[in-house]
Amino acid sequence: MLTCKPRKRWLEKIEAFRSVMAGDLKEEIEKGVGEDGKLLMKTVISKLSDLTEGKDLIVPDVGQHQMMASRFYNFQTENSFFCLRWSRDHGVLSADGNRRQDGSS
Repeated sequence: MLTCKPRKRWLEKIEAFRSVMAGDLKEEIEKGVGEDGKLLMKTVISKLSDLTEGKDLIVPDVGQHQMMASRFYNFQTENSFFCLRWSRDHGVLSADGNRRQDGSS
C-alpha cells in the first residue's frame, strides 16, 4: 500500500532555489535577447502568456519546446496544455494516439 509522506524539507529547498534564481530569470526575460542577440524562447513564451492571460490552449512542438512552455506559460485553465509525442520511427503521434507517418496532424 502506498502512503503519502509530507515533503516539507524538499519543498522548502526547491522554494529557496527558486527565490535565488528569480531575480536573474526575470531580468533575462525582460531583456528578451541572449548574448548572441537572438530572441530567448523563455521571453517569447512569457510574453505570449501575458498577452493571453494564460487562458489559451497551448500545443508546443516536441522536446525543449514542451519543457519551456510548461515552465514559462502561466496556465490559468485546466486541460489547456497538449503535447504530442515523437515515435521511434520518427512518425508523429497525435494527441489521440494515432501515428502519422507523414508528420501531418
